[in-house]
Amino acid sequence: MGEIEDALAAYRRAVYTLQSIRQEISLGPGSDPATFRKSVGSAYLELVDLLLQRAASMRERARYEPYLEEARKAVESLKVAELRDYFRDDCVDAARRETPLDLVSQTAVVIYPILLPDRTELLVSLPKDRTTLESLPDAEKLYELKRFTVPVGADALTQEVRKFREKLERRSTLEYLPHAQRLYDWLIRPLEPDLASLTIDTLVFVPDGPLRTIPLAALHDGRQFLIGRYALATTPGLDLTDPRPLPRESARVLAAGLTEAVQGFPPLPFVAAEFQEIGHRYGGRHRQLLDRDFLVSRTEKELREGQFTVVHLASHAQFGHNIQDTFILTFDDKLAMDRLARFVGLFRFREDPLELLTRYRPRAIGLDLIRDLPVPPGRERLEAVLAGNRRIIAVMKFGNGVEMGIPPPPALKGTDRVGFGDVMVDPGGIVRRGLLFLDDGKTTAYAFALRLALVYLQAEGIVPQPDGADPRLLRLGRTTLRPFAPNDGGYVGADAGGYQFLLDFKEAPGSFPAFPLAALLAGQVDPKGIEGRIVLLGVVAESVKDYFYTPYSRGLQAGQRISGIALHAHIISQLLRSGLESAAPVATAGEWAEGLWILLWSVIGGAMGLWVQPAWRVSLRSAGVLLALGLAAYGAFRGGWWIPSVPAALAWGGSTLVVTAYTANRERVWVKILKERIAAAFREVAVHVPWIGWRFEQKTRHKG
Repeated sequence: MGEIEDALAAYRRAVYTLQSIRQEISLGPGSDPATFRKSVGSAYLELVDLLLQRAASMRERARYEPYLEEARKAVESLKVAELRDYFRDDCVDAARRETPLDLVSQTAVVIYPILLPDRTELLVSLPKDRTTLESLPDAEKLYELKRFTVPVGADALTQEVRKFREKLERRSTLEYLPHAQRLYDWLIRPLEPDLASLTIDTLVFVPDGPLRTIPLAALHDGRQFLIGRYALATTPGLDLTDPRPLPRESARVLAAGLTEAVQGFPPLPFVAAEFQEIGHRYGGRHRQLLDRDFLVSRTEKELREGQFTVVHLASHAQFGHNIQDTFILTFDDKLAMDRLARFVGLFRFREDPLELLTRYRPRAIGLDLIRDLPVPPGRERLEAVLAGNRRIIAVMKFGNGVEMGIPPPPALKGTDRVGFGDVMVDPGGIVRRGLLFLDDGKTTAYAFALRLALVYLQAEGIVPQPDGADPRLLRLGRTTLRPFAPNDGGYVGADAGGYQFLLDFKEAPGSFPAFPLAALLAGQVDPKGIEGRIVLLGVVAESVKDYFYTPYSRGLQAGQRISGIALHAHIISQLLRSGLESAAPVATAGEWAEGLWILLWSVIGGAMGLWVQPAWRVSLRSAGVLLALGLAAYGAFRGGWWIPSVPAALAWGGSTLVVTAYTANRERVWVKILKERIAAAFREVAVHVPWIGWRFEQKTRHKG
């Protein structure tokens, strides 16, 4: 027993590792499912095998049932892993939820056929009988798991399934019956005593391997088909579906199918009777697209505009190894699975835009919405989407000594898919700095924009690293992001807490494509504009008060602001350019160089005030100098340098004003002194040569 426990521990670690690195090992589109089963799925199956062996060695249900439950969950994880690899899409994880078997109807059983090399195991969820249920406490499970061992290995069962399918396709003979009966004996006969005692009316199969390729309804007990005794359902995984019954009175059905032969495929005459039955059951609550009405464009229109809860398709289909070769036949085209998923999303996710967005395969999704308090309805679904899709990053508020922080959604608490959205705002409401990290003394939090940028860069093979020269600095690709210092640029003694950096805002206003949520839900957004990109989901409204000014805002009017979601986009863009294009952040010259720069402009201003006269020329040249300084600062900023233009302008203007005032005052003093000296000189001349004045007076009188 000790050896089995050691082996179990090893396989549990292996499966856990496979789950954590699933994106890196995904075989991707075009890979053979059998290859996936051998290379990755074998670890899951061997874990299941060991769990079932361990359960078989125990007699008490309280001891063996946890092993059976773990085996069932491992099987569900394998189903999700296979689908994820086939579609190469994490939306499979988003769709997954831990489905309690208690949600399954008390008249239904769930059957997991597990094909192992030396045997086939049937792991079956059976509802407890009514007598037992009445005596159970409320917290007790409403079902029990049982295992049934069939001494038929995977190879033998696979061969029998292939023979059954081959014979079944020959409709004119009954040669398939012996194979149908043999499969019944292996898969259903062991369960008959329990099915009879519990009055079961529905069998739910989670088929594995070759069993997915046959209609289990055609299994035969020697007297009748399985469908004649039970209602049947199949699902790729119970965790990928909602087993609760859909109320028929509220269901709205879109039924689409073909009876005629089209595009080289044979007719399906029984579809007409199938649609008649649907019409009988649902009456005016269903819409039919049959034959020439079953067009791709018509189907899309119905799904976009209708309010359907069920889509029923009855047509030919092809499911190949490559998802591009997998389709459902319509009258005018072949409807590929990815396109069908988009169409179905038009109605299925009408109230779940986040899940619809994941279907478009963005590289990362930023949820710029504070969702810390659970609000029904839809809370469970939102938590499942958040927890199941590693592309989604949610925002939270870190807070400070003045404002309280706001935690992330509960489903993401404690994960690496949360980032703070706090912003450094300068006086006047202008944002010039971005934040990468904040520290409260206990934990270090990542910024919302940084989390999203890292998800994108990781797919490009770029991960954050410490700088080689100074390990305290962050390095993305070949670019080191040096933290902001209190006196950088035009700042003097600014708050440099956390890990800040200067923003360049190189993207022009409106350069980030934006679309309203209504357009997404209406299917009016081109998936190619989303696939492989970072998508931010947020609110842009005056009531939210999430607007900021940038260094390029030409005034403080409302039209010069950008929204918070656009600000995050600018920060993400700058981080991506740093990692992908080696674009360095905005640089400053250092305190000594900036001091010399300001001193230089002070000297220039003083020289202008000293040598340029009169005052109107000073004013004219001052306007030209200020314009030149502004253009130089703008050009330098666009080139990645922040020169302190405002302090330089103030130093220039101050020195010009002081020197001009000094010069003007000095001139006034000189003029006054000159006038006094001239007047004194004239008085002295008048005393020494009085006759000059007398003659001048006489001449004046004579003329008068």
